[in-house]
Amino acid sequence: MSQSPWLLSTRGRLDAAAVRSKAEREPRMAHLVEVITDRANRWVRSPTIMEPGELPEWWHVSWERLGDVAFAQAVAPDPNKANWLRTETLRLCSLPVDEWVGPFFRMRSNPPVGALETAHVGLGVAEVLELCAEVLTGPERDVVVAALISHCMLPCERALLGFEENARRFDASNGAEGIALNNWYMVLLNGFAAVTLLLGDQDRIDTLPERYTNAAALYNTDSYGESLQYWGYATLHLSNVRELIGAHDAHLLDRMPAPYGGMVPWVAHSVMFQGPRQDLGEGLYTTMVNFGDAAVTARPPADVLTSIARSDAGTTAEDAGLARWLSSAPTMTCNWSLRVCRPSDSSRRSVGVPSSICWSRRSRFRQLS
Repeated sequence: MSQSPWLLSTRGRLDAAAVRSKAEREPRMAHLVEVITDRANRWVRSPTIMEPGELPEWWHVSWERLGDVAFAQAVAPDPNKANWLRTETLRLCSLPVDEWVGPFFRMRSNPPVGALETAHVGLGVAEVLELCAEVLTGPERDVVVAALISHCMLPCERALLGFEENARRFDASNGAEGIALNNWYMVLLNGFAAVTLLLGDQDRIDTLPERYTNAAALYNTDSYGESLQYWGYATLHLSNVRELIGAHDAHLLDRMPAPYGGMVPWVAHSVMFQGPRQDLGEGLYTTMVNFGDAAVTARPPADVLTSIARSDAGTTAEDAGLARWLSSAPTMTCNWSLRVCRPSDSSRRSVGVPSSICWSRRSRFRQLS
């Protein structure tokens, strides 16, 4: 397998110099960098991605925390962060593949089939390679690449093939057999796509547009059937897949519209109220109705909303404006406000968000075109 330019350049989609330059000129960018760097500084105080006494399982925070530290290291190299990334990435990659499958209740098989946790860990490790591969030596990068293939790409691919076969049976039997595609498919596709594109596996890359289209078909014209909460989770992953593919070949985006962009009125109509949450800290937190699952949920990820607000996939000015309004509302997962403005009809660009950088995918920046 040939190495991709992303792996060789070690910076992937992130233009760290552009981030530093804008942070020097624009207070908003400086604030965003400061927030992510503060989070990264917190994570590296613990020897692993988990902090003592935490409730979340390590699989579920791996993408966020590895990515936070990798971003901070790429923008402002620091020996402490570099050592933490190197040590923790190699530790994760030394674990048996069974550990990447997830908790005890996930299905085990031989060969292993990926689960949600498999994709989460693979996404985090892939971002370390993408953003700051230089924290690893050449032989260490080979170890990480091998683990990404055996522990993430191949298990996720097996899971995708299983979902696709079940979906064919479901369609052929009018729902009597098999299982319809759902948010799991999007999460697994995200993990598979991240590793496949990072390593430049062209045969597998060629399968991504069709798989993206399969996932996009799960959205209704005005809503998402699995509930608002799962819309946010699924869209976080599917929008990342679209961004990954677009960074590889922008021409493919013409074949890959973003159906989730038209869901914003539904999201906005689901807002119930804002109120204090003493367990979450100071400020007001948005509560939204969540038909189809738990009764209420928090606001969808700001990563998703900001991506829609800046979408190049035909998002209307009205939808983009609603997404900007929603992204400025406090939420359980973000206790600081991102104020943005309605774009012009022609450019869809925000005055509030820096013109070439988008706050996206687990609260980190990506260089747009």
